Amino acid sequence: MNNQYYTSALLNMEKSLKHWKVITALLALSNVVLSFVAFSTAGKVKTILVPSHFNEQVAVDGNIFSSGYVEQVSKEVFMGLLNYNPKNIRYQYDSVLKYADGSAYQALSSMLAMDVERVQRDGISSVLYPIEFKVKDQKVTLMAEQITLVGSKVISRENKSFYLSYRSDNGLFKILSYGVSDEK
Repeated sequence: MNNQYYTSALLNMEKSLKHWKVITALLALSNVVLSFVAFSTAGKVKTILVPSHFNEQVAVDGNIFSSGYVEQVSKEVFMGLLNYNPKNIRYQYDSVLKYADGSAYQALSSMLAMDVERVQRDGISSVLYPIEFKVKDQKVTLMAEQITLVGSKVISRENKSFYLSYRSDNGLFKILSYGVSDEK
């Protein structure tokens, strides 16, 4: 009787062992498939970083920028170029030069260096109040009130139009040119 019991138990264990082998093989196969899927999609996942000063939806898809992105980056650039005082102008301009395209860097850097010298020598400050942004093709136009001060004395208060032309370089915003526009 014991022999029959042990034979029966042995057969049940062999059956159970076969089931566990099948289950183990299926689990191993599913791990291989999941690993393949994870590695094949790893480069396709997009990370979206939104700086805290962005206040509307923005998108960058390769070399295509949403108008919201262009407006937000342009606003940061214009503020860096046109909100300054003798103490912070060098920092402001250096932060803007990070956006300069390689082909425009030298010209923009020279123009800004002359401004730094003039602003520090004469003690000039500037405050910009944006009124309207227009984004068309690869050009941004800003209508704004610019207040210029020497010390605490206001020497001018004007509505001006500024422009900024840009291009996309592998998803990076690059300034090609900047200046005061004739539009008012």
